[in-house]
Parts: sequence; structure tokens; C-alpha cells
Amino acid sequence: GPCPPYDPCRKAAVEKIVGGKDIPTEFVGKFLLAVANKTLEEEDLVSVVGLVAASKVTRMDPETVVGLIVLATKKPPVAPILEKCIKAANDLLAGWSMDTTAKVVLACVASPAARGISGDLFETAAEVLEPSLGNLSIPQLIKVILAYSKLGDATKKFLEAAANEAVQRVSEIPPAQLVLVLQSVVALGAQSDVCLNLVEFLTTRWQEKLKADKEPDGDEVTKQRLAMERNWRLEPDHMAKLLGIVASNGMTGPIVDNFVATYGKEVDRKVSRLSDASLASVETSFASPELAKWSGTAELLSRVKRAKERAARSKSRSRSRRRSKGRDDKKESNGRDRTERPRDDRRRSRSRRRGRSRSRDRRR
Repeated sequence: GPCPPYDPCRKAAVEKIVGGKDIPTEFVGKFLLAVANKTLEEEDLVSVVGLVAASKVTRMDPETVVGLIVLATKKPPVAPILEKCIKAANDLLAGWSMDTTAKVVLACVASPAARGISGDLFETAAEVLEPSLGNLSIPQLIKVILAYSKLGDATKKFLEAAANEAVQRVSEIPPAQLVLVLQSVVALGAQSDVCLNLVEFLTTRWQEKLKADKEPDGDEVTKQRLAMERNWRLEPDHMAKLLGIVASNGMTGPIVDNFVATYGKEVDRKVSRLSDASLASVETSFASPELAKWSGTAELLSRVKRAKERAARSKSRSRSRRRSKGRDDKKESNGRDRTERPRDDRRRSRSRRRGRSRSRDRRR
């Protein structure tokens, strides 16, 4: 039944579980997940954690094991079972779904404490996932690439395989997600085939979109093709991010030059739609040698400078208006107080006079 934030019924439940006999292992893990985020005295929480530590975690279902790993990385009292849960996950991975395997890898990568003791799990997961990369959904594939891009040389071969799978299915990846993919695969080397293939695709795809925008609709098949090409879009902030990735990683060559010219023109046309962070990013990116040599760099940087100045003036005016409004509100409030106070004083004075008059009448 429902319990208050901390009450005897929850404490009794903890005591019953901890002191019970023949409690199913699967239930113990689920119980910890259920009570850990409630208002629970640390002593009781530690008791439940001890029960899990004494259990065979390999008998728990995949979602419970992953949940316990995530919980152990976030809640210090649960941390003692982290290593045990990671080892159990490593033993069970071969029988888990692709989605659950991706989840446990991401959970362990996200936590410095877990990452340091998950080397075997990362290698096992790579062995399990590599033959089935083609069966991963696009979101799963992107998550795997993001995770393994942070693990260094030990799993670089698998990252390369996952990145190549992404290149083969690049047309299925949403444009905004391609920013994350490119940012991740530079771990393979800025001049790697994977990186250059992605950069080339991004360039070609945007050029096709620009061409489709100008092309008149034809028959039904042409309409469908043009609609698909026109709907492929990147926001100006995404373009600024891509240019920043290219610049900060020192990517060079004809493919990169074509990319910079294509997206440099687009950013130049849409400077007014860039966020403050993107304006600063563009300024930094086009100061790099590779981007600085583009013919439109000087004009773009001039536009960026003017946009930053306009944004600064706008912020200054907004602050001035807020200060002015604050002063006006204060004056208005003080004015109301001054006009209302005499009126209140007059009411109180009349009330006192009436009271004195009634008192005299009673005495008479």
C-alpha cells in the first residue's frame, strides 16, 4: 500500500526482506531498485545492499542488472556492489539483446568509477556486437559509437567497424545526429577514411538540397525525390558545430576544402540565426589555418563581429529596460503607499471619533 515519505511500513518491509529466508534472488535486486530512491535511512539501505552482495547477480534479469549498475554509479551506499554487477553483466552479455548490451556499455562509460573496472566488459560487448552491427537500429548504433569513441586503443578496431557501418547507412542517420557521429569518429584519426567519407557525404547532401530547392517539380517520382532532398536540413548552429569539428581536429584536403566552402557560405547567409556560442565557435574556427584560407573568410568574420556587437547592444538595452522597469515599479508602489496611507489614517481617525462619541452618549 501507499506509504508516507519515511514510515514504519517501509522500514518493516526492509527488515522483513533482510531477515527473511529463501528470498528469491531476482526479487532482491528489484527490491533494491524500488527502495533505493525512496526516503530511507542509510542503515536500512546498506542492509539491502548487503543482501544483494550476498546474492547470485547472474540469476537476475538483464534490466535489473543494468539498473543496479546505474544505481551503484550514482548512489554511494550502493557502490560496493558495482564491481560484482559489472562482472555478472560480463558473464551474461552473450545472451542479452543488442539494446541491453548497448545500455550497459553506455552506463559503464558514463561513470569514471565503472569505466575503470569495465575493461573486460567493453571487450566482451565488442565481440558480441560486432557480428550483429547490421542488426542494430540507428539510435543503438549511434550510442555504441559514442560510447566506444571514449575508450581509446583497446577497442579501436571495433569502433572502426561500427563507424564503417554508420557510413554504409549514413542516409538513414538524421542530419543532427551526424554531428555527433563525426565528433565521435575523429577518435579514429581526422584524416581517416571514415571521417573523410562522412564529410564528403555532408557536403554532397547539402549541395543536393540546394539544387532541389531550385528545381521545379516534375512527375510523381521526381516530386518524391525532391521532397526528400528538400527536407534534409541542418540548423545553422549544427553547421557551426561541424565546421568547429573540422577546424579543431586539423582536417585537410580537397574534400575538406569543398566542405568548408559549402557550409561556410550557408553560415555566412544565416549569421543572424546563430546562437552566441555558435558565433564564438565560428570566429575561432575560421581563425584556424585550414578554414582561414577559404575565400569568404574575411567577409564571414566581419558579419560575425557585427552580429556579436548587435547581440551585446541588445543585451545591454534589455538590462537597461529591466532596471528602468524596476525603478518605475518601485516609484509606483511608493506612490500608492503615500496615497493610501492618509486615506487609511482618515478612516482610523473617524472610527476613533465615532467610538468616543458613543462612549459619551452611554455615560449620559
